[in-house]
Amino acid sequence: LMPPFHGERMRAYGDLIRDATRRWHDRLDPAVSAPFLATAQGITLDVIIEAVFGERDPARVSQLHREILGLVAAFHPLIAAFRF
Repeated sequence: LMPPFHGERMRAYGDLIRDATRRWHDRLDPAVSAPFLATAQGITLDVIIEAVFGERDPARVSQLHREILGLVAAFHPLIAAFRF
């Protein structure tokens, strides 16, 4: 796991983060308050989807956003308290 978190690879992640942030910024309406949590979560998911899954197709990225958020919404914190 170490090589992906060093040197040139980290610089590439910086580019991914910058590009995702710009895409989300361009979607915002300056006349409306930005939904901070949804925007930060969207940027984070874009970076994860591209860095981990290598997906860049906007339609597929959108689909993965929905699927990941659906899984997160289905998880209840109490389930972590039970031993299986």
